[in-house]
Amino acid sequence: VPQPPKREQQAITQALAQVRKATALHTRGLGLARHLKRATASKLFTTGLRGERTKHTEIGPVPQSWTIGPLGRFCTRTDSVDMKTEHSRVIEYVDVSSISRTFLTIDSTYRTKLRDAPGRARKRIHTGDVIFATVRPTLLRTAHVAANLNNQVCSTAFCVLRNDTDKIVGKFIYYLVQREQFIKQLAAIESGASYPAVTDRVVKDQVVPVPDLKEQRKMVDLLEAIDRKTDFHRRKAALVNELFKSLLRTLMTGEIDIADLSSP
Repeated sequence: VPQPPKREQQAITQALAQVRKATALHTRGLGLARHLKRATASKLFTTGLRGERTKHTEIGPVPQSWTIGPLGRFCTRTDSVDMKTEHSRVIEYVDVSSISRTFLTIDSTYRTKLRDAPGRARKRIHTGDVIFATVRPTLLRTAHVAANLNNQVCSTAFCVLRNDTDKIVGKFIYYLVQREQFIKQLAAIESGASYPAVTDRVVKDQVVPVPDLKEQRKMVDLLEAIDRKTDFHRRKAALVNELFKSLLRTLMTGEIDIADLSSP
């Protein structure tokens, strides 16, 4: 193993320890942001933003002015791709494995011609859609479709939720289906011991609480702000971790001298 002089060993150890501290700081910030989101969402979907009295419903207490109804009532119809006319089109395919369960985002896609894609590549997605995995729904694999994936294709293992703009904000649906209550509702009725799943109809039949559009937008703004904070700590933790690995390699192999790190 490499064995520089003791003083240099101590300097290298101190430098790497400082980087590790920065990683720990952002990891802790990430954990706090996630906890804040859970607590904020629980409060928002129970009491709203206007300090209203609540009413008791089949899904628990909600503000009196909110509407209670099946999720499908607030969505519009979606469509599938046409294999006859689109078979040669190059698509970005979103599979269940494309979803980050940690950050509830589409982290990867598979680029291919539609005719060469897996047989499950049939559902069309548009900007603003919310996709919710119906296979093992309690694992919560959902995402909001960004503009770069407009008119692309996702697996039939997703329920595609497209908002009725007169009734609900698309991003509000994204936060609705993340609620612990929503997941518990699905867990109570999922079928299949080894491969538990629900149908699109079951997802859309779940009763959800919905305020007016103005309050929806304010709630989305609050939750998006927390998501941005979460993403900030995630990216910083990843960058600092890469820095640690790079420094570990270069300092231990002598590619750079520890004295160079303090040079102007």
